[in-house]
Amino acid sequence: MRVHNVIVAALGVACGLQPNQDFDGATTAPASEATSVGTETGSGQQLSESTTLAGTDSGSGSTTAVTGACTNDGIATGEPGACGNGLLDDMGNLCVYDYRPVVYGEDASGIAAGDFDADGRLDAVLISSGVARIFYGDGTGQFVRTRPVPPSQTATDLGAWLNSAFARDLNGDGADDIVLSYGSLTSGLLDVFMSNGSGELAAPMAYPIGANLVRVAAADFDGDGLVDLATTDNLGNTLIVLYANADGLFEPAPAIAVGPAPESLAVADITGEGAEDVIVVPRGEGGALQAVTNEGGVFMEATAIPVKAPTPVTATPSDFDGDGLTDLFVSTASNGSLVFYGLEEGGFDEDAEWKHLVGAADVAVADFNVDGVLDIVQADGLSGSGVYTWILGTGSREFYVLPQAPNNFPIDLATGDFNGDCVNDVVFANTNASDVGFAVVLSDP
Repeated sequence: MRVHNVIVAALGVACGLQPNQDFDGATTAPASEATSVGTETGSGQQLSESTTLAGTDSGSGSTTAVTGACTNDGIATGEPGACGNGLLDDMGNLCVYDYRPVVYGEDASGIAAGDFDADGRLDAVLISSGVARIFYGDGTGQFVRTRPVPPSQTATDLGAWLNSAFARDLNGDGADDIVLSYGSLTSGLLDVFMSNGSGELAAPMAYPIGANLVRVAAADFDGDGLVDLATTDNLGNTLIVLYANADGLFEPAPAIAVGPAPESLAVADITGEGAEDVIVVPRGEGGALQAVTNEGGVFMEATAIPVKAPTPVTATPSDFDGDGLTDLFVSTASNGSLVFYGLEEGGFDEDAEWKHLVGAADVAVADFNVDGVLDIVQADGLSGSGVYTWILGTGSREFYVLPQAPNNFPIDLATGDFNGDCVNDVVFANTNASDVGFAVVLSDP
């Protein structure tokens, strides 16, 4: 089982890379409705409906403990502590990440990263109190304006609730597009917003399918050079794939049964045959991880992945030990986070070789400390804690877990380069929060 598509968080457009996107029948609001954000405070950035542009003071915000002067190789020098791994000093303090709460709305439930106006600066789309908004980045880790992403008239007529946001350049024009997933007790919906590259979104294309669409992923599943979509239906217990057509529209394929209450999903070639497969995480009682394999652009029936991962929440495929095989990082609700290593003959070792005691609501994989090895960041809001966790890779089958860092009940995350230093940063959607809608954690190695 060789790796063909490693799911990792990439960097911003300035580095020639794309972010990790682990997303009305009327046209979108004109520029006058794209409101600007207020000035930045000492504890982060205060967003409002004002017309004053935010400052670009890259030194403001609440910074985690810095005890040394970090250099570009991720090593800090100075007293009393010195960073030897790019994230932690010898006193156990985080040293190279700048934590900036962004005050907007409350009860955020989803976030995605993308460059929606094709200016080379990474933006974010946040779901807060059931409403999606774009926050346009200025390339320094600040956000200079915000605007709503209104639902389609179909979503409004259905009375559907907004579940997730997903970002990806779907039509190859260099600007990231947005997919919003909706659900109700009877009808689900995807709204697909194509960006025109100047910050404006075309009227959404509404796809009423399923019942309660939870998460979205994208890949070229049939090898025609077009980006297709896949989504989980939590009430229909299915995976639905939508194939892209040359006219820019999507055609839903018949739903595939994948077990009780599926939620998160991930894309990787887990069979080694060169086609993108889908891993689905059912959250219902007795649910087991499901593999939906792709044979020449046609998906087969789902089969259980025989790994010992009770109550799974997320599954993230990547090559963590550098052997060229796809491994699986699984976060669970009752048994922490587990790593199952890939086998030469295909599949995964059924027993976890590595375990972290805390499970996560969402996970991203990237090289965060600039050592050329994949690391992991967890949003630990699932455990009822207001923290997140860095798990540093070593290139072998060992990981180094850093002390949990404070946040405000992070439930979702996205990664990319928000401040233009070609190093991965993280944005968190914070739930159970009265004011901090999301937080930016900037790298500074």
